[in-house]
Amino acid sequence: DEDKRMQTLISSGYTQRNVAKILGRSEESVKSRLSRLRKK
Repeated sequence: DEDKRMQTLISSGYTQRNVAKILGRSEESVKSRLSRLRKK
């Protein structure tokens, strides 16, 4: 699940920019997705 992977990378200390690169996503999509996940 990509959301889980994203959160794992963030908690491992990766920046959003690095996470975006790793997942092949734009930094914007990573940002909006993370803020949505935090609201849950």
